[in-house]
Amino acid sequence: QGLDSVILRFSNVYGPRQSSLAEGGVVSIFIDKILNKEKPIIFGDGEQTRDFLYVDDAVEAAYKMLNASTSYNAGTNQEASINDLLAVITSEKNIKALYQPARKGEIARSRVDYSKIKEELGWQPKYSLEQGIKKTMDWFLN
Repeated sequence: QGLDSVILRFSNVYGPRQSSLAEGGVVSIFIDKILNKEKPIIFGDGEQTRDFLYVDDAVEAAYKMLNASTSYNAGTNQEASINDLLAVITSEKNIKALYQPARKGEIARSRVDYSKIKEELGWQPKYSLEQGIKKTMDWFLN
């Protein structure tokens, strides 16, 4: 009775300390494969898109929510294909993926509109995919 609640819906959060054992952590899974000199696996043609949000941006959005009274989305409003993600992670290393059949039920496109939280709480992501991947790679390498 009278329980106040808010909802913060994140896009695909990634960053340092993310486990490569979980299905949802494609960034850490790719990095782990590359560091172990294995081919990253891409299901389908790799053109499916996701909205990747760096963990520091996710934490800041959650902090902004402390005094909120409604629900928000937190993402970058940018679509990156899985092929593009691998290219950012590997940069000039030119690592090729191992393509496998698409997973049944996988969504083709995903992008999160953060305009409401920007308008009402002044939050917006600070990190581009390239910046976030660099910080994540630095952590994995050290």
